[in-house]
Amino acid sequence: MMRSAIRTAAVLLLFLATADASAQMRVALTGGLDFAALDQSSHSSESTTHDSGFSTGVSAIHSLFGPVELELHSVYSRRGRSYPYADWPAWPTRDRGVRGVEQTSEEHLGLVALGRVNLPQAARGLHAHLAAGPAVSWETSCRVTTTIQESTLPWIVPTATWTEECNTAQDRMNFGLAAGLGFEFRLTGDMGVTLGTLYTHGFRNLAKRQDHRLFGANKKLRAITIRTGIVYGIG
Repeated sequence: MMRSAIRTAAVLLLFLATADASAQMRVALTGGLDFAALDQSSHSSESTTHDSGFSTGVSAIHSLFGPVELELHSVYSRRGRSYPYADWPAWPTRDRGVRGVEQTSEEHLGLVALGRVNLPQAARGLHAHLAAGPAVSWETSCRVTTTIQESTLPWIVPTATWTEECNTAQDRMNFGLAAGLGFEFRLTGDMGVTLGTLYTHGFRNLAKRQDHRLFGANKKLRAITIRTGIVYGIG
């Protein structure tokens, strides 16, 4: 799968590099909010875990013909969640134990190839577009940070913090389909601003093959990104 994603990116980059120099080319630098949901199910249970964070990315946008464009978007995202816990470990009385919080942080790299169709111009310099295309992503890291907020146990120090790798037992490579709506407004000359939202639906079951075979485990990832940034024409 990784080799397939690399080949796809290489073909798209080669296409952009060898395209007609007279056609309009734009580069967009974007950042924004990232929200994800991991749907998990097995023979005995179902659950959904929600993460939130931020993302940054860079896009190469190339005009093909008429209102149709191609956008190659590379993105870095970092998102996570917090889980407070109390009265740990379990003791016969509730006045003994540890209170704290666990924070999970994940980092992802992604590549999205979007076919874009520009809608009729809504106002002077303002364009809207619809976009859809394949997406691949790779979880580069996952860490859990535990912070002790209160402790009545002599061997656990309050305010102690430690970080360790996640034990998620899931695949890191994902692929799916992205679709979204965006707006682009030209400020002056070749400079403009962009605002849009992108929904990515993961198709791959991220559960390990053995867990799927033994327990019927399924893990599917969905994400919504709200992005804004600047656009600069270079063609």
